[in-house]
Amino acid sequence: MAERGWQGPRPAAIVPVLTAFDPDGNLDWAAMSTEVEYLLEVVRPAMVAVAAVEVSEYQYLSEAERVQLIRGLAQRLRGRIPFMVGISHPSPRQVWQWAALAEEEGADAVQLLLPQRASGGQPSRRELVAYVQAVASRVSLPLFLYHNPGPGTEVGPLDLEALAKVPEVAGIKESSRNLRHIGLAQALLPARVGYFVTMEVLLSGFALGAAGGTMPPPAALVGRRLLDAAAAGRWEEAQALQRVFGEFPARWMSYGLAAVMKAAMEAVGVPIGDPYPPCARLAGEDREALKAYIAKNPAFEA
Repeated sequence: MAERGWQGPRPAAIVPVLTAFDPDGNLDWAAMSTEVEYLLEVVRPAMVAVAAVEVSEYQYLSEAERVQLIRGLAQRLRGRIPFMVGISHPSPRQVWQWAALAEEEGADAVQLLLPQRASGGQPSRRELVAYVQAVASRVSLPLFLYHNPGPGTEVGPLDLEALAKVPEVAGIKESSRNLRHIGLAQALLPARVGYFVTMEVLLSGFALGAAGGTMPPPAALVGRRLLDAAAAGRWEEAQALQRVFGEFPARWMSYGLAAVMKAAMEAVGVPIGDPYPPCARLAGEDREALKAYIAKNPAFEA
């Protein structure tokens, strides 16, 4: 198979759709339809991710609900913007099923979390390469690997270099905030593989050669503006936008990223409900402080 890499603009913002739930824990399609329009009209990312990174809360869904989420969002995105679908699962057989669904729904790429061993612990480099090769053997879409220690395994730059040699790998979503790791990984990866960092190190990652960043809304609006400014050489503007990420979402992260972003979406006028229970919503003074912070910060203005 011919090598396939990131074909989008550089730098690029990739934005996961936050999953909206009603008070009974069911998928809230009215809220997610409004969120999609906000992403397309205001955030304007290069690509949208569906049922992908953990902030999408896809882990709480049954298999049938995950299918509904992928199909419903694909229907709202298809033909309007490139989108990737999360196919993460420790078993290649299950991954192949999600990948087939993604292709059926017209996705442009798929995203795969690098998993821990099913029995616990970190897999070896050989095991990870074998896993990705097994997945790639039956996946026809460009494959984006997701490195996120915690829900997934932790690997080093040399591991990423080995994984990037699998021809189907088109990109890597990096959740490390370690600039030593990011710098070396970016230096080792082939140019065809897009390397996407996270918001706390977005400007530094861009300076090191990253293809862009992956961030949930509404942080993605700040991130996209930061990347636009950096690409145009407006460094003072880019630095000011990066300083936003010094306080947001860090100040409220004890609640978890999904809770912070959902409260922030309400603050920008796009309410999509609360995190899936038992995770708590921002409440009281914390919620009011976040609302006040976003209201006074022009980086979040539509």
